[in-house]
Amino acid sequence: MLKKISQIASWNILSAFLNFGLNFILARQLGNAFFGEFSLYNAKIALLGLIFIIIPSNFAVVRFQDEKGFKTIYFSFYVFGTFVFLLLLFLFYGIGYLNLPIYSMFLYSFPMFFLNFFDCALQADNKLKQYFKILFIISITKLLIFLGAYYIGYIHGMNEVVFVIGIGNTLCMICLILKYRKTYFSDIMFLETIRFIIVNFNNFKGYYFNNIIKSLADNFFIFLFNGILNKSQLGLFSLFIKAQSFSFSLFRILEAFLINRNNNDAHYEKINNKKYFLGIFLLLVTFLISIVYMYSLNAKIYLIESFLISACAISYLELLMIRSQLILHYDNKSINITMIIEMSVMFIFMCLMKLYFIQGTVIICLCFVLFSSIFRVLLLKKIIKK
Repeated sequence: MLKKISQIASWNILSAFLNFGLNFILARQLGNAFFGEFSLYNAKIALLGLIFIIIPSNFAVVRFQDEKGFKTIYFSFYVFGTFVFLLLLFLFYGIGYLNLPIYSMFLYSFPMFFLNFFDCALQADNKLKQYFKILFIISITKLLIFLGAYYIGYIHGMNEVVFVIGIGNTLCMICLILKYRKTYFSDIMFLETIRFIIVNFNNFKGYYFNNIIKSLADNFFIFLFNGILNKSQLGLFSLFIKAQSFSFSLFRILEAFLINRNNNDAHYEKINNKKYFLGIFLLLVTFLISIVYMYSLNAKIYLIESFLISACAISYLELLMIRSQLILHYDNKSINITMIIEMSVMFIFMCLMKLYFIQGTVIICLCFVLFSSIFRVLLLKKIIKK
């Protein structure tokens, strides 16, 4: 088991490091204010991407394992979903929700969402090593193209950054589709896909709510803090989150690994028994990475903020273990209730902060840690017991 996970983790670490490096260059060369604006743009795009949850990913990864013909349905869904997503880009560009050129936004976002298809397919086939190799190739391609564009003086603002990263994303996605066309892609079946969605709609309801809530939760803090912080402060907070996301992503493979039924049956107890040890290790790694990362960007040591961002490492590992079990048992209700309560309490708390002019990165980081991880795990455990 350890050998298998370590092989997967090595590719995950490399891809995470390259993405981390790209974010570092963006923040270093373009400033905290730009990074805050870039984070806000990504949050907006993520909301439009909710179109791809009509067949939920958590449902799909299990259905892939239970029904061989599902891959054709799922591919057809993503093909038609891409056209709908493009129409949404035109619509929201027209009403002013998005202000970058359509071609830049499409090149940037389409491959990002289509990658979810390969995530589900390869995860279901227990080919996580291949998937993380793909992530590595995408990461290094984006970084090299961006560095080349920056070297020739092309990068000046948001449009150039989105366009250049989009070129890297799209080139890799085209190669992926060509490589796996015989494995996962066959005829595009529009009517069969619609019929499948209609027949399974009642099964999807819980997943819809879960995916919408999860997407909102992932970007909730960016939208919420945008009303309290200026762009520079928002960018600084986003950098702390990037440092945390980098180190936490190293352990993301555990959930992906355990969502496969065979892996879960064979290895869940072993991993669960070591979760606190792994959590403490992750806490130390996150703390060190955050200190070094923020100092290299701002020439300042943020001890308190770095510790706060790292403090939820143990609860994060516990959350991964709980989620893997709930997903395999099609239990989204518990996750949904937890996230609704969490976001509602957080929204009220942030309104009080704005009312009484309570600001600062330390307070914001403390709120993020309390509500995004620790409160979520404690609440989820209580709901499950009921």
